[in-house]
Amino acid sequence: MGEQALDLRSGLAVLRRQRQVIGSIALLGAVLGGLVPLMRPPAYSSTAEVLLPTRADTTDAQSSDTDTQVRIASSETVLGPAGRRAAPGVPFAELAHRVKVSAPSEQTIMFTASAATAAKARALASAAAAAELQYVAKAEAAESNGEVISLLTRLESAVTSLHQQITTAPTQVQDSPQFTSLGAEVATVSGQLQSLSAAAQPLNGSASVIQPASAATRPGFVRTWIVPSGTGLLGGLLLSCALVLLLARRDGRLRSRDQLAAAIGSPVLASFSGRGARSTGGWHHLLSDYDPSPVDAWTLRQLLREIPGQPDGRRRITFISPPGDGRAVALGALVASYAASTGTTTELAFGDVSSNSGLASALLRVNGGELRPRLTITRDAPATGADLVVIATAVGGSELDPLSGPAIVSVSAGAASRERLARTAIAGEEAGAHIIGIAVVDPDTEDRSSGRLFGRGGDDGHAADLPTRLPGLTVAREQRQEVQR
Repeated sequence: MGEQALDLRSGLAVLRRQRQVIGSIALLGAVLGGLVPLMRPPAYSSTAEVLLPTRADTTDAQSSDTDTQVRIASSETVLGPAGRRAAPGVPFAELAHRVKVSAPSEQTIMFTASAATAAKARALASAAAAAELQYVAKAEAAESNGEVISLLTRLESAVTSLHQQITTAPTQVQDSPQFTSLGAEVATVSGQLQSLSAAAQPLNGSASVIQPASAATRPGFVRTWIVPSGTGLLGGLLLSCALVLLLARRDGRLRSRDQLAAAIGSPVLASFSGRGARSTGGWHHLLSDYDPSPVDAWTLRQLLREIPGQPDGRRRITFISPPGDGRAVALGALVASYAASTGTTTELAFGDVSSNSGLASALLRVNGGELRPRLTITRDAPATGADLVVIATAVGGSELDPLSGPAIVSVSAGAASRERLARTAIAGEEAGAHIIGIAVVDPDTEDRSSGRLFGRGGDDGHAADLPTRLPGLTVAREQRQEVQR
């Protein structure tokens, strides 16, 4: 089955036609979204903030890299000990998902911990802050020890050199300038010792917790319930719309009047709501007392006026429908019943109407008799005494019986594809009928097209020599044209 191209107008029509399906899927999405907080309750969260240390000579331009600090605080170096500190312990892989690290400023690190209970969330935030303090303290100690070792190395070298000079100098030169230089070396060593003492002091402004773990809280009503439900609603809406449009694109069935008319190049003569019954008795009652609404009655009158007349003044029309279209195959019987109600002597000859089992049984029951005054039912070839002969049949697996005269293709909106409708028209033509138009049963409520083929035949798309009246119908062609204008 070929795909149909959907423009904006036809796409919107498809969405409106399937609005109940779309609404149901969207509502289902909202319900599923609302179940998320029940199946996975929102976690409690607690925050703790740590102030990082700075040296006394640090300027704003030399401030620590906050991105690096965040990465360090998020690594196993900090969160690993924090997980072991918590009771019970939490593995780093899990803690990395439950503790989020951020840097509100260049010198602060914030830990946001989430857990199923308020106490657990607060404990994790406190453990993360304590682990950060421990890491900073170790880093300070490592930095200080490195400077001490460097100074001690230089001191040992200077002392060794001084000792060598003292041991190798003769006693008679103790008052010489060398000893003066030696005194200067001793003074230098003294200064280095002072520097060593200063380096051993702690750094200015060591790390501290400026915000202990806050009281754990959970998201409010809107974030807990409204946001998941709204997200599910929107997701269901978008998914259902995309699915409906995709299926409509792959669906080759014709629904609009213009599509049906273009499929076989014949105008839509009439379209109205079909009437039906579920049982044989229901169909018998409907056809014997058929009373359409004023709108459908006016449509039926217009349709009857389109039937060409024979030289003897009588009318003959054949309604052929695609196989399996039970609503469309009943159109001929409804037209015949309405024509008889207007005073026209009518004969209904039916062929293959098996697609509507109730209708077929009702017509077979009355075969050869009158279903209502002036309406005769026959299974055989129609007689010639009636003012109007209506033949109702469907295109089945076998060829149609020989037909003659004008024919109307009756089809339900959305019941046939372009190929199927064309095969129906071809079968009717090969059986001897002449297709004059289409009658649409139960048109799509979103269809705003007319199905008229302007420029073909007369000024309104119909044959220019169609009859103007039928026995029992009193509305003239001039009145019809006036109404159309």
